Amino acid sequence: MVSVVGAADLEASGAIPMRYIESDWTCARNNLRSLRLSPTEPMFTIQNTHMKSKLLAIVLMYGLNTIAFAGFEDGLSAYKSRNYALALREWMPLADRGDALTQYNLGVMYKSGQGVTQDYKQAADWYRKAAEQGFANAQYTLGVMYRSGLGVPLDHEKSIDWFRKAAEQGDFRAQGTLGEMYALGENVPQDYERSVEWFRKAAVQGDAGAQYNLGVAYDRGQGLPQEYQLAVEWYQRSAEQGNAIAQYNLGVKYESGQGVLQDYSQAVDWYQKAALQGYVKAQYNLGGMYQRGEGVPLDNRQAVVWFRKAAEQGLANAQTNLGVAYSNGSGVPKNRVVAYALFALSAAKDPSGGNSATKNREMLAKEMTANEINVADSLMQEMSKPMNLLNVLDKYVNHGL
Repeated sequence: MVSVVGAADLEASGAIPMRYIESDWTCARNNLRSLRLSPTEPMFTIQNTHMKSKLLAIVLMYGLNTIAFAGFEDGLSAYKSRNYALALREWMPLADRGDALTQYNLGVMYKSGQGVTQDYKQAADWYRKAAEQGFANAQYTLGVMYRSGLGVPLDHEKSIDWFRKAAEQGDFRAQGTLGEMYALGENVPQDYERSVEWFRKAAVQGDAGAQYNLGVAYDRGQGLPQEYQLAVEWYQRSAEQGNAIAQYNLGVKYESGQGVLQDYSQAVDWYQKAALQGYVKAQYNLGGMYQRGEGVPLDNRQAVVWFRKAAEQGLANAQTNLGVAYSNGSGVPKNRVVAYALFALSAAKDPSGGNSATKNREMLAKEMTANEINVADSLMQEMSKPMNLLNVLDKYVNHGL
């Protein structure tokens, strides 16, 4: 065991304390108290994140296959060349004659300010013309605008009505959004069964957000019987499409052996995929796997690499564990001033009993001079500035204050 400051061992935070704590366990190598992870945090927050990026691609490809009259393809060619003014001239007569696809595209251009002054009201007007003709993309987008009050008065009933019209035509984004709203009780009575119905419709179409949310439903037994194996199956489908939260949840499942055979190597693989996308909880857990040598060779330096990334993003437990590393000289040169500053920073962010930072700071202070504590306090103040932790830490370690 690596010796630490004073007669007692400092405590590192293990897994992130969340709503559901599955078990306590002990890392024997360092006598550190750790908590097992919850596999279902955060909840239903994925569906709308990809709406903007997919919108045009979907509708323009659709247009190439279905619109045969003159002017549309010329407008499409101009649009692809970013000659938005020409695209607008080609499409406006078609929209005025009632073509729903072209009306929708004009809505996109007004919403984005492409070739025109950005005008959300005009965008909503064009979307409405297309939506009233049954064009599902426009119905969904109009629902988004009523939901947010963008270009139209905020109106939850109209929002839900347009989402439902689009969803009934098979629009996976609208289906996923309705699933989210029923799951959260957002402007509708909370109804997990209806939520699951809509998530499933979107999930079978391959929507990664809905696949993740359906996995959450199976994981929690909300709206259907709790089945961890099916939760894993849906997380896997979502994770394979690059969904970082689903990748993280799969890592949790393989680490805990819930719904799958316990496999630390698989856990590491999935944590790493999510961590490389910047998902902070995966970065933290990956650091823990290296710290304990689970699924990878024990490597304190690599543990510090990932704790640093998570600490920089403000995760209190990662800041605590990074402080322990500096206190022990584990994977980094021993430095109790830095350790104290990290404990103080972590304790300020999360003073709960689940975070051992306060206790660690008090223990470490007994071994420090008054001047060292003053320097550490100043260091902590600089570290507390957004995304400044590593810059300040490295500068101090290399050059001092």
